[in-house]
Amino acid sequence: MWPQAWWSSCKASAALHGSTGSRARNSGNASWRKRSWRLASLKSISDVTHIDLTEIGGCVYTVRRRLWPFRHRRLRRVVRYRLNEYPQGSGIQWSDRKGVVGQAMRDISPRHFDWREVAAAWNRPGNLPWEAYTSLSEAERMGFSYDEYRKVARKYSEGLAVPIVSNGQGRVLGVFAVDLPYTPGYELEPCRLDSPMVIRIATACAGMLRDMLEAD
Repeated sequence: MWPQAWWSSCKASAALHGSTGSRARNSGNASWRKRSWRLASLKSISDVTHIDLTEIGGCVYTVRRRLWPFRHRRLRRVVRYRLNEYPQGSGIQWSDRKGVVGQAMRDISPRHFDWREVAAAWNRPGNLPWEAYTSLSEAERMGFSYDEYRKVARKYSEGLAVPIVSNGQGRVLGVFAVDLPYTPGYELEPCRLDSPMVIRIATACAGMLRDMLEAD
């Protein structure tokens, strides 16, 4: 049974956007609905994990059209939601070979990453970024180049990525990702985004996003 927080958040989000949502629906623009359901999901995650909503970030990525059949599938970030200004976007060109977003896309399954110790190490005084990067295995680099890894290593504590999968065909349309920024001492606390309830909420949001993307 879904938590009451989920339904309450959906209603609150709709009320919050009010007339703006009405205009968007009348014009056939689905962006309002994407923002509304994403906000509802993040609010529900905040409720079940007791994490301040301002700390939770959410992104929606869609698969870009592939010109060459054997090239990696690239993703385009179409929506980013974060009440707090930190951290800023990383400016990375995401694909099915990079990070937990790419892993969820390849595996067609929700994937969680625990970045707490990495972020703590990269934020310590005296850290040597190049030496730290070259000491990592290929799997630990998660498909990131040195410049890309350096952009994300200090920022995040953990994240969850859920593929947006089409009905019937099982084709990946995109990825819905949720993350928490790193703050000193977070590595001493348990992960928050790997619980079954959080995964269920994020998966439900991915299902709603699928319906919207297929209707566009």
